[in-house]
Amino acid sequence: MSTIKVSVRVAGKGELRKLRLSPSSDILVALKETGHSPETVVVRLNGRIVPETEKLSDGDEIEIIPIVSGG
Repeated sequence: MSTIKVSVRVAGKGELRKLRLSPSSDILVALKETGHSPETVVVRLNGRIVPETEKLSDGDEIEIIPIVSGG
């Protein structure tokens, strides 16, 4: 079975992860693989903010930006 490779970085953490995913994967799959909830992050795909339903392609770069809240 073929896979796609994507790079995932969490803003503020500096770590870079490489994921191998199914060619039909979307942002939501990548979030699950990295332990993040779509309700608590904003995702940038190749430099632009996208919804979690955005499909992924081989070589994509994902940046996960945690939403900070407080009072």
